[in-house]
Amino acid sequence: MNPKTSLIHIIDEYRNPSRISGTAKRIKARIVYDEIQNFPLLIWPDGRPCLLANSWLLAKNETASSPTSLRTYAYQLVHIIRYCHHGQVDFQDLTDDHLKSFSMSLCDESDEFGRAKRSNSTCRSILSTTLYFLLWIQTARLANRDFRLIGLAEEHCQVTIKWKRSGKSGKNFIWHRSYPSIGKKQRTKFPMPDRYIEEIESKISEELYRNLPPSDYPHIQRYVNERRLFTHWMFKRFGLRPAELVLLDTTDNQSIQKTLILKIPTKKTRNRHEAPLRELLISTTDAFRISRYLDTRLKLLDEILKKNRRATCTTKMLVGLSGNELKAGTLVKEMSRISKRTTFPTAKCCLSMYRHRFITRDILVSLHHIIQDHPHNLLSTDATIEAVLRRTAQKTGHRSLESLWDYVELAWEGYNLFTGADKALSLRYELDGLTSELRQAIVANDAFHAPLVEPLLNRIAAVIQHLD
Repeated sequence: MNPKTSLIHIIDEYRNPSRISGTAKRIKARIVYDEIQNFPLLIWPDGRPCLLANSWLLAKNETASSPTSLRTYAYQLVHIIRYCHHGQVDFQDLTDDHLKSFSMSLCDESDEFGRAKRSNSTCRSILSTTLYFLLWIQTARLANRDFRLIGLAEEHCQVTIKWKRSGKSGKNFIWHRSYPSIGKKQRTKFPMPDRYIEEIESKISEELYRNLPPSDYPHIQRYVNERRLFTHWMFKRFGLRPAELVLLDTTDNQSIQKTLILKIPTKKTRNRHEAPLRELLISTTDAFRISRYLDTRLKLLDEILKKNRRATCTTKMLVGLSGNELKAGTLVKEMSRISKRTTFPTAKCCLSMYRHRFITRDILVSLHHIIQDHPHNLLSTDATIEAVLRRTAQKTGHRSLESLWDYVELAWEGYNLFTGADKALSLRYELDGLTSELRQAIVANDAFHAPLVEPLLNRIAAVIQHLD
């Protein structure tokens, strides 16, 4: 099997046997199933189901905050599944040395451009999920065995772990000596640059929707282009998550031009079955932009119903070409294909960068007005910044302000708060260098250095003038 072949298969409706009813002698036994939506089924590279990994995912399903969390666990387990398969090692036989080798393979893997495929933080996250998986194997499958697969040093296990406390959150986390060092804090938030946005907009406008029957071309082409531009604009304007955009419903936003309120479902909450609505005030220009897209969408649905009166069309804002709901994964792939056609295909460019841009700009503008209106409050207190973050969180749907603090640093960079200080320091270092050269020229007092004295004096005078 190709090593790049996906080891995850998303099952739309996975039926998991949960219990047997009717166990009395006269009653026929019946198996009762639990249905799990979008369950990520894991397989070995040779095509066999990975029973232990799938059993762990089923156990995690009871506590996972959303189907997305379950898929994240699955994608992180893929790496240890490949490692064990290629190394012909069972999960129960893993040792500290295996995990060290596994960690090195994660860190050393590079992409087609020779760049590291993942950061050290991502490697640590994959290793952490692997360790929790091994802990589950120890508890659920090896509890009655003589040896211990994983545990503390005094328990003499094959895999030795420690429990440490996070200085940031105060929570305990699992640690292993194979973890790569974090070193200097790595920047993980990259706002989408304006030049990327401009080029993506140009590519969408230039894009031709090929391989369609001539009779279907006009309304489909028009809608696809409008949907792509609308999707790009919504990400840029409101910093939505892809899952929120595909859940955006027309029934919640019927009178948007009158109310000037956009109701957005909030994902990534603890309750996977609910997406509470948050309301954002919008301008008349925003309302007109949304209405223009909805008009194009309505024309597509009318064409679909003309051809098939029995067709069932979704009420979601984003629709497929048959009137069906659009999935978040489809949206991500579509935008990814467009970005790869730009002049920056090797650069980091993903939908989360729209969100980083929106949050950073929102915080930046708020801080800018605070500094302008209250100059004495230039170095804002934590309470002031928390008030700013709370307002931003209402727009983005963040549950915790803690994850927004990274954006404050990005906002200060955008405000160029330290530009003046950096320039002054640079001029002072330049002045020091020029003074040293002038001193050397005066002391030497020879034919080579004499012509340099006057230009040095002129440059020193210019630097001093800038400092003043």
